[in-house]
Amino acid sequence: MPVSLLKKAFHTKDKLKAFGLDRFAKAYQQLCKKMIESDSSFESDPLQARALEDFFLLEYLLPDQRTVLSHFIESAEDAADVSLAEQWGMVIHGVFHVRQVKEDQCFEL
Repeated sequence: MPVSLLKKAFHTKDKLKAFGLDRFAKAYQQLCKKMIESDSSFESDPLQARALEDFFLLEYLLPDQRTVLSHFIESAEDAADVSLAEQWGMVIHGVFHVRQVKEDQCFEL
């Protein structure tokens, strides 16, 4: 991913985060509460908190059976934000961890 596109992706992610955590704060707080009740280490592990935040923004179904991401895409005014965000909706679950993105855009797992 070229540097300018990477910067745009970070900026769009920040917009999605602000949008989701502001408009759907109550749902996010309820999800965090459930997580804390089921796993006491959650509060002290920033990686778990970040993963939960990403799950909430990208995959969690709100009461209207839509995701925060789908609401964000619908309300976004910037076509570049929409293009990036639509790709984030294609979540891939796996046991892989990206260690490095090489110059030729290949991932090292």
